[in-house]
Amino acid sequence: MFGKYLLFELKNSYKFPAIAFGSCLIASLLAGITISVTVPILNSIAVIVFFLSMMFAFIAILSTLIQVFGRRLFSHQGYLTLTLPIKTNTIIFSKVLVCFIYMIVFILTFILMIRLFLISVNLQGAFAVFFEILKALFNDEAVSVIILLMLNGFIGFVSFLMVILTLNSLRHMGMAKSKRTVIIIAVIIGYIILNSLIERIDFYNLYYVSETKSYLLMTNAQVEEYLTGVYNRLGYTYNTVPVFNILQFVYYLAISVTGYFVSKYIIESKLDLY
Repeated sequence: MFGKYLLFELKNSYKFPAIAFGSCLIASLLAGITISVTVPILNSIAVIVFFLSMMFAFIAILSTLIQVFGRRLFSHQGYLTLTLPIKTNTIIFSKVLVCFIYMIVFILTFILMIRLFLISVNLQGAFAVFFEILKALFNDEAVSVIILLMLNGFIGFVSFLMVILTLNSLRHMGMAKSKRTVIIIAVIIGYIILNSLIERIDFYNLYYVSETKSYLLMTNAQVEEYLTGVYNRLGYTYNTVPVFNILQFVYYLAISVTGYFVSKYIIESKLDLY
């Protein structure tokens, strides 16, 4: 049932992102071709078109995520979906996976847009970025770094989806509109405050040191002391990359779990789509 509903979600939501991302790629290619012409006004237009295409790609992915977790679930279509013999878990998890697929497509599209714009008419080189990604993924030195970055990014993405789902669930909860508005505003303010507090806390992060090919668990202050010590001892500093934020991961995980159970409860017991 999960696989069938997943395909159903993809079939009902792929057209807009496909057209939007395809249009952005074509616009980037045309802008790249145009910018190779030594005409100042055409170069300016090409740059404007490219940046507008990038903005449209961002708007397209955000709109798609809201559509999947918003109107498609909390509308007449959602009403029909909820009458089917499908568990709420199946609906939520399939939507998360669909959004994750679209996010990967968006990232690849964004990278390819930049390549198409920069290489002008060299179409063969435009696809070199995919080979670079594959090489990076199979590089022994980079694979663990990429996995940790993706893990942190994935849980952050899921928490964002759960916030969207929770707000939409609250907006369609069966109670007076004034009470719903107060609850939604309180949730948004609380979410913003928590985000700002988490960013201010200097907790332990996992850093990758490229020179020693090792990981160090340190706070930001400890990293500065470590790099200063390295510089005083060797005369140059190391390159450190924060690959895993422990506190942020726990926070995103808590938001995801809380948002999931709150949304699940509202969808199953308190939802009003009339």
